[in-house]
Amino acid sequence: MFAIPGLSANWTSLIILLIIIGAVWLIDRKNFKREGIVFLRRTEKGLDFINRFAKKHQKSLRIFGTLGIILSFGALGAGYVFRTEKKKHAAAKTVIVLIILLAASLSIFKAAYAIPGALFGASGFVLSQFVAGIVSLFTVPNVTPSVQFVLPVQAPGVFYVPIDFWLISIFVLLVVHEFSHAFVSRAEGIRVKSLGYGFMAVIPIGFAEPDERELKKTLSIKKSRIFAAGSFSNIITAIISVILLTGIAFLTSAIYTTAGVTYSTAITGTPADISLPHNGTIIEVNSKEVKNANELADVMSGVYPGSEISLVVNGQRYVIKTTEDPKNASRAFIGISGIENVIVQ
Repeated sequence: MFAIPGLSANWTSLIILLIIIGAVWLIDRKNFKREGIVFLRRTEKGLDFINRFAKKHQKSLRIFGTLGIILSFGALGAGYVFRTEKKKHAAAKTVIVLIILLAASLSIFKAAYAIPGALFGASGFVLSQFVAGIVSLFTVPNVTPSVQFVLPVQAPGVFYVPIDFWLISIFVLLVVHEFSHAFVSRAEGIRVKSLGYGFMAVIPIGFAEPDERELKKTLSIKKSRIFAAGSFSNIITAIISVILLTGIAFLTSAIYTTAGVTYSTAITGTPADISLPHNGTIIEVNSKEVKNANELADVMSGVYPGSEISLVVNGQRYVIKTTEDPKNASRAFIGISGIENVIVQ
């Protein structure tokens, strides 16, 4: 990663971002509108494409919005959809959806999260995680918060990512989220007044602006589809990204060899924060060579919470005592994040 001499790659990227924001502002400042600390640039470019696409795929976009409601609110959302659209056997269909969601959730998550997730969708899952995190803060010593901010800064309670990756993620999420709102709005007959981008202080933002008067007058089911489409599209994007990254990792492993695991952050308050360098390269755990993240996971799967392990980090040996994983009390946890394989040709 490129870095200005004397500065970290993170600070270099931030300086480049500020230069770009300043250049955009100077070139196009007459078309920006200020609203507090937010600077917005509205445009009608792209609306014709959205109108044509929504007209051609109206039925599919409505189904997409409906799936968004069900994913966001689970069986509760399904019941709302079936009752509002006056579907036959609405109660029976709701129960079927609940069974499907419950079976899918239990195959992936613990019952404490799967049941709220099936009943109330992503909303229930996130809320149950949040409540479990609060409870564990008061009942489990030295626990890592289950919900953390994801930011390009190293601070307590923050899951650190480099600013480059953070900005790319924000850009992708914004584009997908806002275009989904726009497409479903047009499919439901709601006019989209403008698209746009801007800055909230130094943070890039994007938006689609439906006609609020039309939106207020429309049926609740249509509004629900429009609002749910954004979050649903972000979840779909996340799933696709994981599949793509997994595929890339698989292809990379076939071409290159690995020689260890790097981590960028030791999470505050964890064994790693107390006993290990705050970033480094792990090449050995419990006298077993570790060449990649999979091998690290395999070794750690045989370690019980509360037991001591030895690690070779940056060429030095350390002995630390593990703790319970905040997301699974049966797994050992040391508290490192930003894990990547060390790749050599």
